[in-house]
Amino acid sequence: MASNRASIHWRSHVALAVVLCCSLATPSLPVALSAELTPEQSKSAHEEQQRQLQQVQRLPRRLHEQHQVEKKLQRFPQLTTLLHRLHFHYSAIEGYDRNPNLAGTRKGSGFTEQDLGMGYIHRLGSRFIYRLTGNLRYVNYYKFSNVNSFAPTLRGETAIELTPHFFIESEYDARWFWRPDDAQGNLNEQEVKVGLKHYLIPKRLYHKPSYIFQYRDFTKAEARLSDGSSGPDGRNDTTHRLDYEIGVHPVPQLLLRVHNQYGRNDSNDQFLDFYDYSFYQVTPSVTWEVSKPLLVIVGVQFQRNNYDDRAIRGMAEREDFTAFFGSLFYHVTEHASVGFHWVYSKDDSTLARTGVPRLQPLPRRPSPFLVSFPIVLPLLFISFLELWRS
Repeated sequence: MASNRASIHWRSHVALAVVLCCSLATPSLPVALSAELTPEQSKSAHEEQQRQLQQVQRLPRRLHEQHQVEKKLQRFPQLTTLLHRLHFHYSAIEGYDRNPNLAGTRKGSGFTEQDLGMGYIHRLGSRFIYRLTGNLRYVNYYKFSNVNSFAPTLRGETAIELTPHFFIESEYDARWFWRPDDAQGNLNEQEVKVGLKHYLIPKRLYHKPSYIFQYRDFTKAEARLSDGSSGPDGRNDTTHRLDYEIGVHPVPQLLLRVHNQYGRNDSNDQFLDFYDYSFYQVTPSVTWEVSKPLLVIVGVQFQRNNYDDRAIRGMAEREDFTAFFGSLFYHVTEHASVGFHWVYSKDDSTLARTGVPRLQPLPRRPSPFLVSFPIVLPLLFISFLELWRS
């Protein structure tokens, strides 16, 4: 157990969802100020925690969507009719969040979430597929209005078949996040991803190296100067990521997958350089189609942030974020399902709640990205060699 002077926040929630057209339950993004930190420290630290929570909360939904799209392509590989190409979904979710404000008091609240969306997938010729999706999500907490949120998303995806086992995949996401009672948390986000997917063993083993660029514009937040005063510009962040994904199907109904990322975040906010850091992240997950109507998704995500200049008594701050997630879905019909979703997250930082640093630094852990490098490099060499020969 970490020292009680370390900045630690626990958060968990459970949700029960009734879903039409295979929509997945995801929680909203909390934001609040802790009385145990100065307002500036609390705001900056919590914003980073919220962004990390946002990523892991979107993950089960994306894994579920990928599973459903792959099943559709297997059933209707030519996508010959409009019905095969279109997809609509609506979800109504009731859940309980044990700590929506990420506060030391850990006061919980029930919440309701509604998600409405549609998608269109089309095949052009024999080697090009594109997919367009959009959705609107609204989350309402019963006890805390400051964490209520409205989030529309638009996404475009393409896949180009170079050979039967090689694909170039690209994706563009545009996301907006608004809070009616807390405009400081509003942001616009754009993300571009390009990757090469190679099936090393057809239908059994694949890997995909990718590059991701992300830009976030905090519409109501000012970029602070080094002395803490407000600058003339609004705050914006840019993130560059190297992503490596590897997945194996021991049997057709089971997918074991590991995501490995290394990246860097830079912000124009200069105060204490709270937003300038490098990070690595590892996310193993399991998608198991237990039976035709029953789908299980479980996983864990670990991320470590190494801040550049956010130093405490000469020691640069480090932050560990860990989250466990699980989803269980029962497809009542082809177009309706009932699901259960659970997330538990923990954030541990060398920044103390009282403003006093912990006496002992966080334990040093080897980067999963570096540990996996001896495995990743030969696989990449095999892929590029086969691609060059083809």
